[in-house]
Amino acid sequence: MNAVESPPLPELLHRRGWLAGGFLLLITILILSLMPLSGLVEMPPYSDKLLHALAFTILMLWFSGLVHARHYRWLFMSLLIYGAVIEVLQSLTDYRTLELADLLADASGLLLGWTLAHAYLGNWCADLEKRFSHP
Repeated sequence: MNAVESPPLPELLHRRGWLAGGFLLLITILILSLMPLSGLVEMPPYSDKLLHALAFTILMLWFSGLVHARHYRWLFMSLLIYGAVIEVLQSLTDYRTLELADLLADASGLLLGWTLAHAYLGNWCADLEKRFSHP
């Protein structure tokens, strides 16, 4: 391995399960983002931006456990596009609106997730599998 190559990701025994969990997260966030807000608990102003940031931090961290760090840029852009698609879909409803501030909150969450993945949590799937595997 030369100096420019990154070390390979460890093989994941449960890659399909980790991917399925990630897609379940994506679908859950999509459904929650498109549900009508009427009848839900009243939230303080701008708390929905914190929820956006939290959801996208979780998404970035989840999928960072499945891809190599050199692909984080692609992952970031893919998830940001996903957030933009949600905003467009919301604009097509009578009860939700497209908000640029939501997309900025999504991007903030993605940046936080990227930072945490680089600093500590990038191989979390492999770490969990190693910790809980039986010899």
